Amino acid sequence: MAEALSAAHQLGVVHGDVKPSNVVVAPRGQGPARITDFSVMLLVRAGRRYPEPFERLRYRAPEVTDGAVPVPPSDVYALGAILAEMLPGDSPARLRMIADECVRADPGSRPSAAEIGAELGALAARLESAPVAAGPARAAIGAGPAPARGRPRPTRRGPAWLFGSPARMAIVFGLALALVLGAFAVTRPWEPASDQGGEGTSTPGGSPGGAASATGSSRAPAQPAAAGRHDREGGAAFVRYWFTLLNHAQVGGDTSPLKAAAGPGCRECEEVVTTVEAAYGDGGSMRGGVYVVRNVATNGLFTLDRPIYEATLDRSPRATLDRTGVERDSLPGLTVANCMVSLDWTDDRWRVVGVPTAGCIG
Repeated sequence: MAEALSAAHQLGVVHGDVKPSNVVVAPRGQGPARITDFSVMLLVRAGRRYPEPFERLRYRAPEVTDGAVPVPPSDVYALGAILAEMLPGDSPARLRMIADECVRADPGSRPSAAEIGAELGALAARLESAPVAAGPARAAIGAGPAPARGRPRPTRRGPAWLFGSPARMAIVFGLALALVLGAFAVTRPWEPASDQGGEGTSTPGGSPGGAASATGSSRAPAQPAAAGRHDREGGAAFVRYWFTLLNHAQVGGDTSPLKAAAGPGCRECEEVVTTVEAAYGDGGSMRGGVYVVRNVATNGLFTLDRPIYEATLDRSPRATLDRTGVERDSLPGLTVANCMVSLDWTDDRWRVVGVPTAGCIG
């Protein structure tokens, strides 16, 4: 799997949806494991909206959950999550270290797929050359039962599509086969990483790249000074700030700042507040749903009397979980979506009075 991803990454292709069901395993000795279904990669490159079921949330890199476009380290994260699920308790320390390195929160600190393949191949070769090895540890790297002393180990021959040696083929077969059979179902929660910057311009007091912030802090984001001005630029800054408040509400359930930023009669505002409060009211939570504002623009008909802004944004897929962590609802992601936001200036401050574009918030 590592070498298959490495080959794809060298061609500039990011899979974006690495998970167990996208690994096809042939019977041992009859061909290599293959990674299938690059459809998400095509959708990401086309910049389209796409639904994301959260059944594979544990394989999704935190930067992707937070709205970033998948990159090679995102595939590495998924590979590490799969590897970590299959490791027995007595697995070699280096093997567990490799899995931990793959799921680091910072994408830049993760090893490349090529480095992982080389590490796993070297580890498999060392364990295969040992006279005796523990059964579970050997199974974790794809080795068969330890051969009896004095008997030559039988060799297996098979095609090598993306793997340069039998040892590397063995590790892929063992890892993928164990996963498909469900031999190990150990899961590990990882906290989402901080937001990745969007492509828009920055707003004072906002996060880099114009990304709406979702840090998980209980403290409500402060309104930037620019968002308090009664002019075209001030309204644009307030639109960005409003999406920051929406992210804040989804992260921890605090809807008070979002309510304060809504004007009377904002039906969409009321609906999203109700959704967030219902998610957290019974001990549940939300994962994902982070908005990254790329740009805020106006047209030639702009007026300061009930101005309308067009926000170009991305939204990561969102899952609503109950108190036991089981998903009970989901909201698909958006990529380069245009959302209309109507404002009103009352009591010397901006308020949102409508988000009429269907599907922009939920």
